[in-house]
Amino acid sequence: YLNGEDLNNNYDQSPSRFVINFFDWPIEKAKEYPECFERIEKLVKPERLESKGDRGAEYWWQFLRMRSELYEKISGLHRVIVNTAISKHLLFVFYPVNIVFNQRVFVFPYDKFSVFAILHSTIHESWARKYSPTLETRLSYSSTDSFETFSFPEIASNVLNEGLEEIGERYYKHREVLMLSTFLGLTKTYNLFHSRELRQTKEVEARLDEKSFEKLVGKEALLLRKYLDKTPGTISYNDAVEGINKLRELHVQMDEAVLEAYGW
Repeated sequence: YLNGEDLNNNYDQSPSRFVINFFDWPIEKAKEYPECFERIEKLVKPERLESKGDRGAEYWWQFLRMRSELYEKISGLHRVIVNTAISKHLLFVFYPVNIVFNQRVFVFPYDKFSVFAILHSTIHESWARKYSPTLETRLSYSSTDSFETFSFPEIASNVLNEGLEEIGERYYKHREVLMLSTFLGLTKTYNLFHSRELRQTKEVEARLDEKSFEKLVGKEALLLRKYLDKTPGTISYNDAVEGINKLRELHVQMDEAVLEAYGW
């Protein structure tokens, strides 16, 4: 059961929660899983029966709103693009289809890196920030105002399409490796991505005490160094900064490929 918190904060986007899903099964089939059925019968059925006369009371072991049209549409794909409704940064991720998506996770029925490249580009983010509302300081992405109104480029040649596929895949795979090697989720990774003070340090600077290091390089750099030093299995501070810089370079290349696809 994937929600926005797991998507943005877990370095591998793995769900931390599970949910019982009996789809549109008849009650006889649901009873073939007795432990799950008993739990639904105990915790869900009493509340559903209070709403007599509607679907929830009659089919109390099923989701009240199954959104079958979504799962039918993505059934032929092995992955889809998802993002969270509310987030500090506009971020898109591929995710397998055999999962229950929380209602605040938007699901886009595409499996191509070219579509990821367009959605994750600065062009689409600028559009989304202009037409989507905000919640405090965070973006509240609107699928109707920011996605359905967004004009995708008409890919006139296979060369352009292949270029978008190639840079989208390189960007995505580099980001994936970076997060797995730092144990940092999407939000924290892009906090570093947008940091103005982050830079690699010389050997003599790396040996400085915390106070001196912070004064020379900055607070965000110090926090990253401390985190990586105390977290087993992560890469070094300089390697992490190198990975962030590479992600920035790839983002520029991805934006340029998207601009070219529009003919700009």
